[in-house]
Amino acid sequence: MTPIQEKLVEKLKNFSEIELQEILNFADFLLWQRRNQEVVSPPDETGNSEPANTDEECEVHYVGGVLVVKASSIKTE
Repeated sequence: MTPIQEKLVEKLKNFSEIELQEILNFADFLLWQRRNQEVVSPPDETGNSEPANTDEECEVHYVGGVLVVKASSIKTE
C-alpha cells in the first residue's frame, strides 16, 4: 500500500457509515468521469483524435453529494 493510500485509510476510520457511503459514491463518480474522458473517437483523415461526443455537450459535476449534469440543448439544422 502506498503512503497516500495509508493516509486515506487512517482518515476513513473517523467517518460514520453515512459519510463513508458518500465518499464511496464520490469515488465511483471520479472513476466514471475518468472512464468517460478516456473514451476517444477514431482518428479523422488528418490523424487527429478527439474525445467522443454526441450531438449534445454535457458538464458533469459532483456537488455536495449530488451528481449535477448540465446539458446544452441539441442543435438542429
